[in-house]
Amino acid sequence: MASLEPRVIEVPIDNSNDVLEIDCSQLPENSAEICDILENEGCALRFYQLFALEYYKQGGMEEAVAALKRGIASAKANDQTAKVPLLNLLASIYV
Repeated sequence: MASLEPRVIEVPIDNSNDVLEIDCSQLPENSAEICDILENEGCALRFYQLFALEYYKQGGMEEAVAALKRGIASAKANDQTAKVPLLNLLASIYV
């Protein structure tokens, strides 16, 4: 059964103990805005995955793919294993 509470993702603010709360029921139409925040705050790749899943659940397949690709591009070149969850989700969306 679906939860009636809105889903909120807490994005950690770089060099701070604060978080930015993003209500997933009010995601911007363009995932680039969310990705800009994630890049500016130096967030872990799992946040790209979380937002991509939210876009996908809301019918935004193109935005989910864009968020995943941006997360993959932002990963360090020498950290291939960190990209695996993003690549798996991307492959799942395409299938």
